[in-house]
Amino acid sequence: MSTITAGLIPPNAPQRVPAPPQLPDDALSLLLNARVGWRMLDDGGLRKTPHEGDITLPWFAGSARDFGEPSGSFGGLCTPLQVAAAGNSLYLLDATTQLRHFDPCCCRFVTIPCTGGHGGGGRQLRNPGGIATHGGLLYVCDSGRDGLTINGSDPRRQALRERLRRENHRVSVFLLNGYALRGHLRPAAEKYPHWKPRAVACDARGGVWVTDIANQRVHHFSANGHWRGTRGPLFNVPLYIAVDRCGVIYVVDLDPVHNKPRLQTMHADGALLPPPASVEAAAERFDALPFAVLADGTLDLRTLCSENPCAASGYFDDDGEPLSAAPPAPSQIYEVDGHFLSGPLDSGILDCQWHRIALQGLMPAGCSILAETFCANEAYSAAQIDGFAQWQALTVALPRNSDKTPWSWDGLIRSPPGRYLWLRMSLRGTGKTTPTLRAAEIEFPRITSLRYLPAVFASEPVSADFTARFLALYDTTTRSIERTVDNLASWFDPMSTPAKAVGGATVDFLTWLASWVGLSLDRGWSEARRRDYLRRASQLYDLHGTPRGLHEMLLLLLGWRDAATRYSHRPARRRCVETPRNCRPVPACIPYQPPPLLLEHFRLRRWLQLGTGRLGEQAVLWGRRIVNRSQLDTNARTNRTLLLTTPDAASDPVLVHANRITVFVPSRYRDQAQRRSLEQLLRSECPAYVQYDIEYVEPRMRIGVQSMIGLDAVIGRLPQGLPLGTTPLGTASILSAAAPAIPPAQRIGRNARLGTPPPLN
Repeated sequence: MSTITAGLIPPNAPQRVPAPPQLPDDALSLLLNARVGWRMLDDGGLRKTPHEGDITLPWFAGSARDFGEPSGSFGGLCTPLQVAAAGNSLYLLDATTQLRHFDPCCCRFVTIPCTGGHGGGGRQLRNPGGIATHGGLLYVCDSGRDGLTINGSDPRRQALRERLRRENHRVSVFLLNGYALRGHLRPAAEKYPHWKPRAVACDARGGVWVTDIANQRVHHFSANGHWRGTRGPLFNVPLYIAVDRCGVIYVVDLDPVHNKPRLQTMHADGALLPPPASVEAAAERFDALPFAVLADGTLDLRTLCSENPCAASGYFDDDGEPLSAAPPAPSQIYEVDGHFLSGPLDSGILDCQWHRIALQGLMPAGCSILAETFCANEAYSAAQIDGFAQWQALTVALPRNSDKTPWSWDGLIRSPPGRYLWLRMSLRGTGKTTPTLRAAEIEFPRITSLRYLPAVFASEPVSADFTARFLALYDTTTRSIERTVDNLASWFDPMSTPAKAVGGATVDFLTWLASWVGLSLDRGWSEARRRDYLRRASQLYDLHGTPRGLHEMLLLLLGWRDAATRYSHRPARRRCVETPRNCRPVPACIPYQPPPLLLEHFRLRRWLQLGTGRLGEQAVLWGRRIVNRSQLDTNARTNRTLLLTTPDAASDPVLVHANRITVFVPSRYRDQAQRRSLEQLLRSECPAYVQYDIEYVEPRMRIGVQSMIGLDAVIGRLPQGLPLGTTPLGTASILSAAAPAIPPAQRIGRNARLGTPPPLN
């Protein structure tokens, strides 16, 4: 008998042959969407929606949006000329030079008082143009009047013309908070004594870009209002301007030859760039608006209005007046049909029987999608596919629900087996509506319950195909249940469980999961905070009802749980060279200690030790000084002492401080919403027999009142300078001491050195 040493293979040992690949237990899948790519061989002229990348029918000839629309919205990519948006806040400048703000509760524009109006004052306008917002500021263009309508050579008329020529040719800057006038933007007077600002836009850094139709230029101002010069070439009539996320400047200029609007793009330094081919191509560079802008400048503000708006339609004209009904739609918006070709999709399995296709998207009434497939064991080119491909059509996908709800459909692939698959999708619409394809999932290979049946059911190819397709109806439902079971662990993870109620449920799964560990999540918190709070709090379940557990939960509620990691002192690195002997010792690394936040009252007992203690503040006799008991004919006073019969006075030193705590939190938790979260936490974490008090700590210390360092006394960082007229005197404002009348002439480390004689004063 031969002996084989562990870890060594004898030379005559047979080589192991790898097992042939077997079919997987579950079907695999390939995903086609905008994120991973559609793998198109031929797009067929179909359109991809901006931002989402979904596939729809192309625009009908003449109905596509254009950069040079009269509203100045660049085809709906940005707000119109006279409209500016700051988040969900909307501002509009109407034809009467009145500045208006959109009220979502009443779904209408409200006039801002004391701002705008016709005139030459600092807050008034003569000939307003475009507006823009950025960084809490509102920029309003005013091209003013030239005075050309005033005729005559009278000196008074000439003076009036000169005054009108000087007035209001500016960009007014208002604060959005209070609408105070901050100033006006103008270029250098020696270079451009007369200018007419038409449109304004802001970039991501706060820079302001203004078109000047008088000098045919684009001016650049810094965020502080300083003029930085002009950028770009000499334009003809620069009408509108916009800036995308990448800082590219878009200018709509009037073509001098054809007298039509044209688009020119340039870098921030003025270098020209090739303009995008269409609005769809440039949409990815702009942030999506919270509302829609139609081609004629009509504002669709239905998404900003409340549930019960006063306006009937939610549509507004360019002056901010509500429309009684929605504008009529054109007779045809999209092409009627179109198709695209994707492939080849590689399964990696020879003679693979592709299983099914699942589609997701939107399917309005009257639209349909037809999917066709072709399979082969070789990867052919697009030209070869067009020559000999035999397409097998699936059932036509038709609408099943309303136009705006998500739509899904699936169908079995009837093509013969093959390693590669080509997919041809044909979209058909009504001209006014179009189907939207968001994703297509192709499953392979076909794994059904046929493998569990006797072999006689799969002996004949035609019967086997029918039986497999018939069982696939049940296997699809079974596989969806299995997939839910496979992903069941994600429902019990606070970071992945659904945070929104599904169907008619009254509570979401995240809140229900928190109830498992006795937590109640505040609905006012963000989703990320609720998930993180539940994840961390579940780790403290073993400490529930203990002082340490309550302390940790308070740190988690206040957001101080990670402070030990963020503010820990890192030890200094040791050098390779030995330090000199006269160096001071390196201080020990003291880790960050969070504040105690809790004060258990039994720690306030001041016991008197026999033989060593003395009566005083550190040791007092109990009775009247502890619970303010009344002693008849001695110290009983109305509204000053309490009449207590139980328990007896001898138990006061033990019972008065027992089962009672005080919680110290920052003063910001006086807010009603945050205070409710704090009280809810204390009710759930404190035992029923424990009484708690809440103390709101402000950054100050008062001797005898608020002087326990670490609990109710906090050293705050107060501001050094207080601007006059803006800061009220109070606990957060301290006037600095007056400077000495004659400051010391010499200070070590500033203007004096040892060993040099000081100068004589």
